[in-house]
Amino acid sequence: MRQILICLLIGLTWTCGTASAANGATRSVDLRYVAHVEAVPPDAARLALWIPLPQTDLFQEISDLAVTCPLPYEITTEEVYGNKTLYLETEDPPADFDVEIAFSVTRRENGAPAGRNRDAALVELALQSQTLIPLSEEVRKRAEEIVAGHDGAAAQARALYDHTLNHMAYDKSGAGWGRGDYRHACDVGRGNCTDFHSYFIALCRNIGIPAYFEIGVSLPAERGEGKTGGYHCWAYFWDGEAWVPVDISEADKHPDRAAYFFGAHDENRVAFTKGRDLILRPAQAGGPLNFLIHPYAEVDGNVYLGVSKEVFYEDGT
Repeated sequence: MRQILICLLIGLTWTCGTASAANGATRSVDLRYVAHVEAVPPDAARLALWIPLPQTDLFQEISDLAVTCPLPYEITTEEVYGNKTLYLETEDPPADFDVEIAFSVTRRENGAPAGRNRDAALVELALQSQTLIPLSEEVRKRAEEIVAGHDGAAAQARALYDHTLNHMAYDKSGAGWGRGDYRHACDVGRGNCTDFHSYFIALCRNIGIPAYFEIGVSLPAERGEGKTGGYHCWAYFWDGEAWVPVDISEADKHPDRAAYFFGAHDENRVAFTKGRDLILRPAQAGGPLNFLIHPYAEVDGNVYLGVSKEVFYEDGT
C-alpha cells in the first residue's frame, strides 16, 4: 500500500467569497471514507472506479486530504457541477482491494444571512428537467395549486416546503424509495431524504424556482467517534438573491425544528457532490448516474455492484 498526502483545499468554481462567511456553529471532524472493491471476476480484463471527493465551499473547509490506494489513480472533475472524483483504471484487476480517503473538515452551520451563497452560476441548471425530476404540465399544475395566494419565490418555496413535509413521511419500507423519484414520492408519500428533496425540487422547478440537490454524510449530533450512516442529502432554492438551504427529511424526523430547516443546514453534515444525472470524467459507460456518494465501478464496460463504502468520523478536540 502507498499513502500519498495531497494536502489540497479543493475549491468549487461556482461559490463566492470564502468559507469563513457563515456566522453559526462549527464542527471540526476527521473522516475516513473507505471504498471496498470485492470479488472482481478472475477473467475481468479492465476495472474502472470512481470515488467522490469532498470539496471546500462556503460552509466547509477540507484539509489534509490523503489517499491510500494500491493502484495508480488520478483526480478528475466532471464538467457540469464541478464534482471531483478519485478515478482509477486498471487491467487485470485484483479480486479485492480497498481505497481509503482521509481528510479533516470544519463544517459551518448554514443559516446566517451574511453567509448565504449569492453566486447565480447554478440558476439555469437548477431549472432543468432531469430523469427523476420531470418538468411537466401535471407537476406545474400541482405546484401552482400549492402556492396559490403566495407571492415571491421565498413565500412560494415555504408553501412547497410545508406541503412536502405534510405529504411525505420518512419511511423506508416497501420498494421504490431512495431513488429520488418525484413520481414515486408523489404517489406513495413516503421515502428517504432523496425522495423528500426530489419531490420539493420538482415542484419548485415547475413554477420557475431554481432548486438543486446536494449529497454527503450526516454526523450524529453528539460529538465523539464512530461510523456514519449510509448517506444524507438536502436541497437549496434560489430566492432571487441567494441560495436558501432546506432539509425537509430532517424536519420530518425533528418536527420541533421544522421552522429551522427552512433556511438552515446544521453543522452535522459533510457535503461530497451535487446534482443528478451525472456524467463523470472520464465518462462512464453505464449512462448518467442518479447521484454520487457511493463508489461507482465498471468491469469491462458494465456496471459492477461489488463495491461498497464505510465512513468513519472522529471529532476534534
